[in-house]
Amino acid sequence: MKYKILFVDDDKALIKMLNQYFLIKGYEIRAALSGLEAIEKVKEKPDIILLDINMPGMDGVEVCKKIRDKISSPIIFLTAKVEEPDRINGLLSGGDDYIVKPFSLKELEARVVAHLKREERHRNEAVYRFYKGLIIDYSEKKVQIENQIVPFTKKGFSIRKTIVLYIFITLIVSYILSYFVIHQARWEQQGVWQKYMEGVSIKERPNQLEMSDKDRWISELCDFLQTYSILLITSVGVVFAVCLFYKNKLQDPLKELSKALEEIGNNNLDFKRNCVKSPLL
Repeated sequence: MKYKILFVDDDKALIKMLNQYFLIKGYEIRAALSGLEAIEKVKEKPDIILLDINMPGMDGVEVCKKIRDKISSPIIFLTAKVEEPDRINGLLSGGDDYIVKPFSLKELEARVVAHLKREERHRNEAVYRFYKGLIIDYSEKKVQIENQIVPFTKKGFSIRKTIVLYIFITLIVSYILSYFVIHQARWEQQGVWQKYMEGVSIKERPNQLEMSDKDRWISELCDFLQTYSILLITSVGVVFAVCLFYKNKLQDPLKELSKALEEIGNNNLDFKRNCVKSPLL
């Protein structure tokens, strides 16, 4: 299998050198000399992207922000900046790694191979099939419902993947807990019935009029638990899973969105007028 690499750099000499080196190594090469050209070339779905940060016009960090939700390929920044804030800014924008210019071609190739192998392991994840034709393909990051592909961004797919995982774990745990609750309720109920069932099969119910108020209450509670424990525990588990998901995955993004909306309101910004539409949208 030939891996496809996209080089993005305004340095034509560097692009030519990288092309020659990686062509010899058996890679399929794509090249872009600007940020806008890179956004167009991303539509060809490269397996990995080598992206220069210091480009005129749209720099590498801005390019990364625009394409990150549209493509899951690893992005390695090529940068002459060595300051820690610059490296952190690049990684937080969606980059997976960085290498400082000037660099060794062998080291660059080693980083490329490492990221491609990691992606290959991710592609080997299973395809899960659910009720009524729901299919989640983790390797291709696709969701299908009755053979119709549902389009998701990388972030959207990640959120839905986490939701499915939380609910799946919740259902398993709820089933196990329900089994023990039902077993314990049945055992307690039979213990109560034995007081009033001398010489009679334990499978039959005693006359409740003969039972004390306490024993009758325990017996009715055990009936309730045996009938509704699965529903109750599953409902509580799902609510807990939703709260946990909100706390771990949604709370911080929603706070950031709220702050952004508040800032827009405080500064009387015309969002439609000032917003530049991404070429990918």
